[in-house]
Amino acid sequence: MAKIGNFGRGEPELQIWLDRYSGHAEWKLYAGLSHNKYFQLKKIKEGLRESLPGVRVINDKAYKKDKNSNYLKLKKPLAPSEFNAPVLEKYDQYGLNFFGFYSHLQDKVQHKFCERAVDFFANVSDSLLRSKVADENSQDFPQNENRKLVKSHIARERSGRLAEDCKKRDKYRCRVCGLLFEEVYGDLGHKYAEAHHCVPLARLKEEIQNRTKDLITVCANCHRMLHRMSGEAGDWKKLKTVLTR
Repeated sequence: MAKIGNFGRGEPELQIWLDRYSGHAEWKLYAGLSHNKYFQLKKIKEGLRESLPGVRVINDKAYKKDKNSNYLKLKKPLAPSEFNAPVLEKYDQYGLNFFGFYSHLQDKVQHKFCERAVDFFANVSDSLLRSKVADENSQDFPQNENRKLVKSHIARERSGRLAEDCKKRDKYRCRVCGLLFEEVYGDLGHKYAEAHHCVPLARLKEEIQNRTKDLITVCANCHRMLHRMSGEAGDWKKLKTVLTR
């Protein structure tokens, strides 16, 4: 098992496994989250219901100890259709739970496994971010804006890959006030910034593709101020003018 990282103290760990737990004789790959509290992973699963439908749930009764290796494995091996599909595992006996997916170990598909793992971790990250900032953001948008559009706006701002591309393009410096976190906080602020969607809320329809050029890098303070403005594409320039004055 390789620990990739975590979402903070007491939060789920991101892990990659190579094992035979799926019930098959051959080794299989696994990418997912590990946490001692089942309800935390279940909450994440619920947050990904639309993007990851049909999650299989496995509990203590579904596995056994292998006589030869003494390791755990499923009594009923995963079916072909259950590979590369989300699986939620609850193990009260061991106090450790998992949420992720299994994949076949084949040289020709390793890059696909990596892509799926990146997408899975990015979706989880976006879901956790949305749940943490939902209450704060709902207070910062103009009160007369349509709630559905606001929700769409938040979701698009949290699009992990595009947001990161935006911040790399701007070298993690706020486009409004010029703040670079690393200059103020040292190593703690290295490669930290936030991304703001400039397109007006009224234009954020489901069929519109999000693009990096629609995002700008901002600091936390300017981001909050932008969310208090009218929701127009040029708000960040107006805010920059206010700061300049």
